[in-house]
Amino acid sequence: MQRKISIMISSVNKGLEAERDALKDAFSKFEFVELIGSAPFNNTALSGSSAYSTIQMAKQCDIYLLILSNIFGCEIIGGQSATEAEFDAAIKDDPTKIMVFKKDVSDPIEPKQQAFIDKVSNYYSGYFRPSFKYSHQL
Repeated sequence: MQRKISIMISSVNKGLEAERDALKDAFSKFEFVELIGSAPFNNTALSGSSAYSTIQMAKQCDIYLLILSNIFGCEIIGGQSATEAEFDAAIKDDPTKIMVFKKDVSDPIEPKQQAFIDKVSNYYSGYFRPSFKYSHQL
């Protein structure tokens, strides 16, 4: 049996449900793709902590899709968001597996989230990040 390509969808869970669903719908057509990330495991009992599990997923996935919005999300030890910790794990593993998308929203961007967006978008060490307004544009 051939190994599936694992794609991690990383974002805050609240507020980007439609975007996560759009990506799930798009990739569910392919038998050779396995989607991973926190959303599929929200209702699952795992033996490791959420932080450990999602960081391991970010390290081990083949493709890491980061969706940014105006919300910073769950802050963990060290002041990072859970999403930022996942991003850092993915970039340390393989910086070429990362794709970034930024949702255009009318609400103000939280200051810590703006710092994360700036880090992800840095000209020298960051990524191109196409913007979108509606989930179907992903």
